[in-house]
Amino acid sequence: MQLCTPVEKGQLYYEFAHNTRSVRPTIFHFQLRNLVWATTRHDVYLMSHMSVLHWSPLTSEKHEVIDLQGHVAPCVKHEGNFYEGFYRTHVSTLAVKNNLLVAGGFQGE
Repeated sequence: MQLCTPVEKGQLYYEFAHNTRSVRPTIFHFQLRNLVWATTRHDVYLMSHMSVLHWSPLTSEKHEVIDLQGHVAPCVKHEGNFYEGFYRTHVSTLAVKNNLLVAGGFQGE
């Protein structure tokens, strides 16, 4: 079993089939690389302006999956808790696999 395809020096490693600037992710810090996920060739999930978007390169359509602008958890007061729900969550990590999307915020949300 061969693990890698040999490429000769000076040859093409990759050729782009499609490029677009219609979908722009919002990344708050240069080290946050886990904010764009491609689960298939036609399903891309990304953070953009306090929302998780699903984008299809096949149709060039984007749809909001989660809006994190307002409260995203119940606003119930619990003794010892600093926050009353989550509000305007700045996502620091995103993972999508097996029909499950998980997002984590800077403040432990």
